Amino acid sequence: MRPGWAWARRGPSSPPSLPRNASPGCRELRTWFRNEPPAMILALNAYAHNAAAALYDGKHVLAAEQERFDGVRKSGAFPADVIRHVLLPAAGAREIDLVAYPWKPRRFATTYLKVFCNDLPRSLELVHPRCSPHLNVRSGLNVLLRLRSDLRRALGGHLPRIRFVEHHLAHAANAFFSSDFDRALILVADAFGDICSLSLFIGEGQRIRKVYENHFLDSLGILYSSVTKHLGFRTLYDEGKVMALAGYGDDSLVEEFGRIVRLLPDGQYRLDFSYLNFHHSGEWRPFSRKFEWIFGPPRANGEPLTAMHYNLARALQRTVEETILHVIRAARSQHGIDRLCFAGGLALNCLLNGRIVREAGLCAVFVPPAPDDSGAVLGAAQAVLHVDLGRPRRPIHSAALGPEYTTDRIRAALPVGRYAVFEPTDVAAKAAELIAEGCIVGWFQGRMEFGPRALGQRSILGDPRRADLHERLNRMKRREAFRPFAPAVLAEHAGTLLRHVTRSPFMSFATVVEPRLRASIPGALHIDGTARFQTLECGDPSPIRRVVEAFHRA
Repeated sequence: MRPGWAWARRGPSSPPSLPRNASPGCRELRTWFRNEPPAMILALNAYAHNAAAALYDGKHVLAAEQERFDGVRKSGAFPADVIRHVLLPAAGAREIDLVAYPWKPRRFATTYLKVFCNDLPRSLELVHPRCSPHLNVRSGLNVLLRLRSDLRRALGGHLPRIRFVEHHLAHAANAFFSSDFDRALILVADAFGDICSLSLFIGEGQRIRKVYENHFLDSLGILYSSVTKHLGFRTLYDEGKVMALAGYGDDSLVEEFGRIVRLLPDGQYRLDFSYLNFHHSGEWRPFSRKFEWIFGPPRANGEPLTAMHYNLARALQRTVEETILHVIRAARSQHGIDRLCFAGGLALNCLLNGRIVREAGLCAVFVPPAPDDSGAVLGAAQAVLHVDLGRPRRPIHSAALGPEYTTDRIRAALPVGRYAVFEPTDVAAKAAELIAEGCIVGWFQGRMEFGPRALGQRSILGDPRRADLHERLNRMKRREAFRPFAPAVLAEHAGTLLRHVTRSPFMSFATVVEPRLRASIPGALHIDGTARFQTLECGDPSPIRRVVEAFHRA
């Protein structure tokens, strides 16, 4: 990694880590750090999924996901590789003042046990790991039993004080403090947090306050994952496939599926559990016989997809969209705020985000580059630094928060003699030339993205004008043929190509492509005429902007 963006090393006068007998309350935290240099916070997530780690001091951010180093998608391992190879070279272990963790494990375990005890004996199936393989009581116990020892080992014997942050507050902090908004509604929606699965906050300056939380089991995230499994895909990993499938369906099941979610006054909603069984059996048997009688049996892995599957995906997508719009409209009306920050797993749904932009009556919507649980890591640090300690906030305008590698290190990683290596004078122009000739280019430039989107730091680039691009890329990546790709668009031309365009630097929104221009980008167009797009702003110094500019001139 290059040292140019690393923190300056602090001298002997730097404050030590928080004392072991200090109270975890934010008042004591403020007292401890008052009149001291900016606090260096290490934040991390582990033992479930989306393991990641970050260093944050309010001015600098360095963050990466464990999956980038151990090769396990959505890895749940302790992020020792990130700490060892990315974070500690930038700031020594003794310079870390505090550790932030984006869960309150005792609170989560208490909530989970309440769900379990409220429905005995049917809920006994929830004990089996197969019912909730990605996050369960065992995950919370691992935090309590292993976190301190794993941290001490990763930091060479040093153990700073640990601050546990409510999961949805971590998401909310990541969304709000990364934005340019001084006042905004903050919506968090995911499978579940410590005590709820959907919550609303209001962010004002340095403050975030919760104004609503739903019932833990009324989870749109679990509903979406359950249908993902019903359609023969993997929960946690394949919800994006279901979103893509929705474009192939029609509205024939929308009305019937909509009965599963009852919309109530004041933006509230409830799930109808006569269709559902996940509160008894988790992923093992998430739906009742009533659901299967109406929408068909579960699709086996490898079984051909039919119109029924497409239509079920469409019905799910539309129902979740209508429910979230219902929540947002009521919150906007009640609080009189027309800016929204959106985080949690559902904020990865770019079709939903596009409808929020078009139909929620808001003037601006912000989704952070990592709205999922990896981003909650950074959010935990932001919550501690800005909410608890009252330190000034600074927006995060780039997803390039990870490590950067020197040319010599990249060259050394290439197999000797296997490739011809040359360095053109203008790398961006050469890449644009190769793309225009029909080549597919692997683009590795600058700092690694933090989050699930390839945003021009570690990307595969191709010519969207070529009708065969979609098939070639899916074959290369071993993906299903129905999955689309995303266009990177110069912001000054986005309004010509797309309807209802909004700033989308993190590829967070999908919208309709102008019908008269659809034939010009068949390689980046979904079956329903939409595209999940990334806007590249004027003045953006990133290499990917220069590539697209050169391609535009070609």
